[in-house]
Amino acid sequence: MKVVSIVTTNRSLAFDDRVNKECKTLIEMGLDVDIIALEGYNKLSKGVTKYGANFITLHLLTRKYFRSGSMLPLKLLEWNFRILAILISKKWDVLWLNDFDGIGTLFYARLLNLFSSKKKIIWDHHELATQGLINSFIYPKLIHWSDVVIHANVERVQFTIDKLPKKLHNKFCVVENYPGIDFLNAQSPNSNVDFENWLKGDDYVLFQGAALTYRMVLECIAAVYEIPDIKLVILGPCEDEIKDLIINRWPRFEQKVFITGWTPQSDFFQYMDKAIASLVFYENIDDNHWLCAPNRFYNAILRSVPVICGPNPPMKRIVEDMKIGICCKSNGKDHIEIASAVSLVIEQNDFLRSQCEKVKYKFIWQNQNDIFKDLVEEIKKGEF
Repeated sequence: MKVVSIVTTNRSLAFDDRVNKECKTLIEMGLDVDIIALEGYNKLSKGVTKYGANFITLHLLTRKYFRSGSMLPLKLLEWNFRILAILISKKWDVLWLNDFDGIGTLFYARLLNLFSSKKKIIWDHHELATQGLINSFIYPKLIHWSDVVIHANVERVQFTIDKLPKKLHNKFCVVENYPGIDFLNAQSPNSNVDFENWLKGDDYVLFQGAALTYRMVLECIAAVYEIPDIKLVILGPCEDEIKDLIINRWPRFEQKVFITGWTPQSDFFQYMDKAIASLVFYENIDDNHWLCAPNRFYNAILRSVPVICGPNPPMKRIVEDMKIGICCKSNGKDHIEIASAVSLVIEQNDFLRSQCEKVKYKFIWQNQNDIFKDLVEEIKKGEF
């Protein structure tokens, strides 16, 4: 059985964690998987992934001749026509559409479905659809044409079905973007001498991912300045614009804040494993962010690091149900509240860390294998 997975990514396909985990899982279950990808590099290439999926990355002429951010409708049109040309020329049984840029292929797949019920369509929403799309007349039709629609958590499913006719509610299933078991089992590398010299034996909290204002990085820095002998590690890049804001406010910030810059996953653990807590905030700038539980949230749990987060429903549900951290009511906008949460985690660190240790096995990608097995069986039996 041939599955064609279609994806656009701002980086290399090799770094699209969710697509790779899904395709690897399908291959392990005996399916033949091809990937059609549009990477940020916009280069034509083909090959085989390390887990055995054939892939092709496409080059768009419209990307070559029009600057980034311009002529988007024309670029999407070319992307969809390029996908269609490949789909028409090859045999496939299941179209696995990731997100929205390749949405035009749903029309083609639907047309084929009118003549062959054997063709199946799985629409995988890595992100939440925009309000404009969800409220449009076409969205219910696209859901109807899909055999299965995947969301990353139950809150996103509920948000979506609340806006759809009841007859479409059974189309949805949840595949959480949990880390793989390799992340859980990875050994922490030898200590980084520069990091240890900077730390000087003090405790620290972790800020994972890019240092962005809507992730409340400035408020997190302000919070550690409220607590003696506590430092902050930013495990990720920090753009010059953000660093200028930090320097203007805290000229000697390097005494309290350590910025790793871009760091390969193999080196994450030397910074993660000894952290007092991981700070994970998402400003409520849209429904997609509000209903987000990002990778770095699960990464901390798998490494038995307590989490301090905002009231975003998916994270709040897990933190409070599992008793693995603290939820800040202000969603990170109040640095004093963050500082109080850090102090509370310090007081309860043994308990919270032991709770993470107890529940972390619930948040492993491989625990969702039964969901994929059910999908595969339904595909084979034509029972959608």
